[in-house]
Formats: sequence, C-alpha cells, structure tokens
Amino acid sequence: MAFIPTNYEEGKIVNLPMSTGETVVVGQVTVADTDGYYITGASSAEDIRYVALEAAVTTADGQRVRHIETEGVRFLVDTDNAPAQTDVGTWCDLADKNTLNPDASTNAQFYLESAILPLTAKKVTGYFTRGTPNVS
Repeated sequence: MAFIPTNYEEGKIVNLPMSTGETVVVGQVTVADTDGYYITGASSAEDIRYVALEAAVTTADGQRVRHIETEGVRFLVDTDNAPAQTDVGTWCDLADKNTLNPDASTNAQFYLESAILPLTAKKVTGYFTRGTPNVS
C-alpha cells in the first residue's frame, strides 16, 4: 500500500519531472536528485516532500508524474513491523521508500498519530515533518 493520502486541501497535486528509467509506484516517496530531476526512494535522513500518485516507468528525462506535496497531508502508511500502541504520539523514520519503521526515531520524519487495530495489520496514520523536530 505505501503512503496513501487520507485528507488534504486543493492545490497539493504537482507534476514532477522524473529522471530516465525510474519505476514509480503509487504511494512511494520521491526526492530531488542532483541532476535536477526527481527519483524514487529516499535516505532516512531526507525531508520527504512528495509522494507519487500514479504509477509510471519513465523513458526520458523530464517525463512528468503526478505527486502530492506532503505538507499538511495526513497519510495511511504501512510499517515494516507491527507498531506498539505506545508508538502513537511519537516520531519515526522511513524504513524504505514505501514503509515506516515505527521503532526508529533518529531522523524523525513522520509523526505517528494513530495505529490501526489490530496492530498486526502493520498500518498507522500520521504526517510528514519538515526538518528534524526536537525529539529528545
């Protein structure tokens, strides 16, 4: 499932120019690359600003793919392990371009607002942060 927006205002949809050869999956994070285009995936230290809204395999630099800006958007997200109820109200990190790691808070990229029951469903809701919050 990846990152699925659950509520957002108008004007959040953008068409980003992707690098050649990117396989884009609905709901995965996308970040800027050094060549001036966007690529799928992200390191766990980056601010996550975009999530793909359509699937595509890019065949040329600059091919546009629909994304949603993450600021002000709440997401339903898969996690790499079953979250604990005590993870609710904490910050967590990306596990990869499609999932969160609810047990890690080194980079604190995502605020975990609620866990979907049963916890074995491995789904949470919340939102992305901008910059790294003070999680001490």
